[in-house]
Amino acid sequence: MPRKNKNKSKSTSKKSKKSDEKPKFKFVCQKCGKCCETETIFISISDLERWVNDQTIYRVMHRLELQEIEGNYKLVLIHDDDGKCNLYNRDNKMCMIYDTRPVMCRSYPLGFNGQEYFVKNNKCKGLNKEDMTKQQLDTIRNHAFEEHIAHRQMDRVLPLLYSLIFNKLIKDSQAFMNKLADPDEETKDTVTSDEKTK
Repeated sequence: MPRKNKNKSKSTSKKSKKSDEKPKFKFVCQKCGKCCETETIFISISDLERWVNDQTIYRVMHRLELQEIEGNYKLVLIHDDDGKCNLYNRDNKMCMIYDTRPVMCRSYPLGFNGQEYFVKNNKCKGLNKEDMTKQQLDTIRNHAFEEHIAHRQMDRVLPLLYSLIFNKLIKDSQAFMNKLADPDEETKDTVTSDEKTK
């Protein structure tokens, strides 16, 4: 009876285990600016809170807008006519607010879906360039996790805020239209205020 080659079976099992393993995540930003062009940059509550605290909000306020995406309103950074993010500096190929950039940009190209980490863009030029330190890997993972939590919060809160503001505008508009429709009412208010003054 032929003997089984135990070493062969062990090496085969090791190979199969290696093939099942996910490739190690390696990323170093190449400053190509592609992510500032191709990605819709969603803004989270944590971004807004950070910008209010460090006063960056005054630099970004006019660059923010609400967009309806897949039936939901999202707060995003405006892109210029050439497709680049409005905060992208074409001269030094850096974000104008790099030190306090959105959490989505901090985690790119790594994402987190609530269960596992994933690469958002396999064509990113910074992937697989060189090894990352454990600290660098932990940092980008933390940002990806933070982004996931932050955008879940934003998806819950933003529609509510939008509805409240929209309802307030409707009520104010209706009150204004009622005053226009009944000029006597406005006259009464003026007379009443004059009598109080006297």
